[in-house]
Amino acid sequence: MLHSPPSTTHLQSLSRKSCFTEILLHIASFLNTRSLRTSLCVSKDWYTALRLLLWQRIYLSHGPFGYDPDIGPSFSNLRQHASLVNSLEVYSHKFPGSCGPDPTDGDKPLFSPNLAVLKIDTQVNKDYKDPEIFSFMERHQATITNLTLSSFHTVELTPILAHELPLLTRLSIKNWDFHGLPSVFMDKYHTLWSRVLSLSLYEFKLFNTDHEAWKNLGMATDLLEQAPPTKLQELIMITNEHGTDSAQIRLQLLFILNSPNLVRLEWATRCIECDWETYEDVEVVEEGPMAQMARVIKSGRFYQGRQQQLESLGLGLSEFRIQDLDIILNSFQSSLKELSLDATTFDEDSWTLIKDHYPGYLSTVTVLNLEDCSLLNGSQVQDILCSITSLKVFKADYIMETDLEHDHDRGRSWVCLGLKELSLGFIRQTRRESDRGQYLFLEQLSRLSRLEVLNLETSTTEYEIDEDEEVVGFEDAAVDEEPDRRNPVVDARFQCQRILLLTLTEGLDCLKPLRRLRELKVPRNHRWDGSKQSCKRCVWTEAEARWVTHNWAVLENLTNIPMAEEVKQVLEERMKISSSKI
Repeated sequence: MLHSPPSTTHLQSLSRKSCFTEILLHIASFLNTRSLRTSLCVSKDWYTALRLLLWQRIYLSHGPFGYDPDIGPSFSNLRQHASLVNSLEVYSHKFPGSCGPDPTDGDKPLFSPNLAVLKIDTQVNKDYKDPEIFSFMERHQATITNLTLSSFHTVELTPILAHELPLLTRLSIKNWDFHGLPSVFMDKYHTLWSRVLSLSLYEFKLFNTDHEAWKNLGMATDLLEQAPPTKLQELIMITNEHGTDSAQIRLQLLFILNSPNLVRLEWATRCIECDWETYEDVEVVEEGPMAQMARVIKSGRFYQGRQQQLESLGLGLSEFRIQDLDIILNSFQSSLKELSLDATTFDEDSWTLIKDHYPGYLSTVTVLNLEDCSLLNGSQVQDILCSITSLKVFKADYIMETDLEHDHDRGRSWVCLGLKELSLGFIRQTRRESDRGQYLFLEQLSRLSRLEVLNLETSTTEYEIDEDEEVVGFEDAAVDEEPDRRNPVVDARFQCQRILLLTLTEGLDCLKPLRRLRELKVPRNHRWDGSKQSCKRCVWTEAEARWVTHNWAVLENLTNIPMAEEVKQVLEERMKISSSKI
């Protein structure tokens, strides 16, 4: 609980991080101890800073129960604070009446002279959109630098982007909806794509576009082939779940080829699984997107007027040939810092090739994201952590086994000592392997003294309990309550997720060197038969809470630790951490 107003500097710091929930929590904590009126008299600077911060970013949602301001001040007061608004997010098909002409103000509509970021999602009712949405965008065309439009038809996007938009550098189009016959909208597609290519964009994102829209985007291929190079530095293309055909893949590749200044590329698509009853005119895909990209790189077309400056590469291209990945990664080896492979398939041969080429294209990588990579096993993860010294962030899940004991016997240890963020999702097989593996795992973790974020939330345990092993839980013990130790229960179905036990008697003391830890997420609350019951070994007492406050002074987020309410209060009182983060 706070006993003085949060400082202006602290509020500004939270604002830069977009931590508006935390700002309101700080205010609420302060109001619980002193009156707002008194505080404003004492600190006018604090009030001025708070007023400015709260009105910089406005969020409006329109659900089944009406307008929900959610975070920030009421939208109805927006007009009198319009000059403070820098960012506006609207999740609704209509604006409130306060945005339109106001008779009390000479019928002047709402205008925010400093509005730079505008995000509008009309998915609630995309077939009916308030005309004020389009009027509002037209009034602010001269100030907008970042525009996100979701669930708009082609006929609606074309006039929006036809505005001058002199400062627009970031454009995101989500759920682009095709509506009508291709022959009717052909001219509008060409007009729209001509406009997109003519804008001085540095970032372009295309998310979850309707299949029919993608199919007709293929008509714009000739336009892209003749267009001058774009100024894009960031290009993100994520297609819908139905997949893409050859024409769409070619269009996406043309975007990449026509953007020689790319610093970040994220490309997630997959070949369409053809249903001839649904897609009678779809061209059969004989060559997948990764294979096509590798072929283009080999042909030399990829480097026409291009500098090797790509720093971030994300590929979610379904199954692939490792030789294609080899060609792609080798082409960026001098500059690549972030690599993300999503929804791809690894096997032993694939990883051997990646490992063998490590001195080439992984030597500069600081962020490696292998989340959602099936068949990645613990031995491969160990190879990564024991070889790539440059890593700062590493994420992987669906790790089917671990080989910590084998690596320990060989004297191998993690060399990525500069690691700041580690996210792993283990799936352990047996209880006894889990106990032994945990000790070695925590021993390795303790050496990562610069670690700030440790996320093991997606870890699970899949094993059968030995018949001779007694497992004791406690009946009717909710996660947020102290277990009733008078009612022990022995049940062979009990499966405690003992991936990471952190108590003073098991494991917690091993992590004492992690003084910089800001966020800790352990496996989800220990379950017993699907309920919120916790086992005896896992529930935290005040002793664990005191240990945390003494050793991890900068901890801000602690997730999935079962503890009683009074233990939570100890953490809240002694640390800058709210109950919502525990």
